[in-house]
Amino acid sequence: FTLLITTLSSFYIYGQWSPINLDVYSYADLNVVNKDSIVSVPYEGAKILYSFDGGITESYYQTIFEGSWFNAVDFPSKNVGYACGGTAYGNYRNVLIKTTDAGETWDSLITNTFSGYTFQKIKFKDENTGLIAGEHNLLRTFDGGNSLQEIVMPVESPATVTSIALIGENTFILGIEKRSSTNNSTYKIYTTTDVGNTWTLRYEHQMNNTNPQNNERINDIFFVNNNIGFAVGGNGLFLKTNNGGENWVKTNISPYSNLTTIWALSANTIYTNIAGGVFKSSDA
Repeated sequence: FTLLITTLSSFYIYGQWSPINLDVYSYADLNVVNKDSIVSVPYEGAKILYSFDGGITESYYQTIFEGSWFNAVDFPSKNVGYACGGTAYGNYRNVLIKTTDAGETWDSLITNTFSGYTFQKIKFKDENTGLIAGEHNLLRTFDGGNSLQEIVMPVESPATVTSIALIGENTFILGIEKRSSTNNSTYKIYTTTDVGNTWTLRYEHQMNNTNPQNNERINDIFFVNNNIGFAVGGNGLFLKTNNGGENWVKTNISPYSNLTTIWALSANTIYTNIAGGVFKSSDA
């Protein structure tokens, strides 16, 4: 990996990156709908931020969920999108909202219905069919969020879905952390081709003496095509598959920091965040 952001006494942005809009928000998630439309969710304010000029200017939609925050946003099409979140402290837990105008306005679909406090991960394969993960549960919808049904997790609780992605158009892939005790966890990857009726285990790694700084939780998964995919996580975890997730090659990238996001432009060109910088690989 080649460092794109270099450091003197702290990190400075060099020529490859330039700020287009600076504000006071701390972002939980961001979705680039197309080259001009960007929708993001901040950790505070129960707002949805949107831009229709590539991020040069930014507006926001204020939802009714004061005291709550949003954790994830996903757009299965250029106009239809979903965001999820909640709170453990206010009046609105397990919130799911929807937009049909590319993020300019949003409608509430559900809140205060399922166990736990926040929906944390979301992924839709089309405008109607998607998976939503809470703290220790997993739900699905076939009608654009008008109705939700809780489905059986592929592992027994206590377990948490740490990432959701798609392989092609029909296969959902999940990263899961299964805690066997306070300081011991097993990290797994499952796939489903029938929206959670059946699951296939694709990866498993058990780890002892885990804590927030020492773990290999699978934080993000990205597939370039039906065969080639990557996953990243704690302790510099880097996984690669060439056969649609059936098998994974595991490495750990020095200095073994927490990798939280992965994006690939092609099978060879990959980006991730390492120890406060943005890194690029040009050799797969």
